[in-house]
Amino acid sequence: MHQLDVDFLDEHIATFILSLQREDGTEFEPKSIRAIISSLDRKLKRHKYPFSIMNEKGPQFSLTRATMLKRKA
Repeated sequence: MHQLDVDFLDEHIATFILSLQREDGTEFEPKSIRAIISSLDRKLKRHKYPFSIMNEKGPQFSLTRATMLKRKA
């Protein structure tokens, strides 16, 4: 995961977020999704990935952040 291009990884994480649901078909709480993304972010940080999923101010991971905002609504 830490060797993937940022745009490719952004698209896959956003798709993953959209597909998340419990076995009974209900959606996860936004806090649970945030915890999953934070875990991914920590893994990337350990491998010295040059961008952060949640703390980036530029275009990196903008699709993932936008998808998370949509899931909160």
